[in-house]
Amino acid sequence: MSLCGPVLLSHFTSIALFGVDLLG
Repeated sequence: MSLCGPVLLSHFTSIALFGVDLLG
């Protein structure tokens, strides 16, 4: 269960960076 947090955060970060890359 403790892995779920970091994994979701990692996915969210990569998605956010991908979105910024598309907008930029």
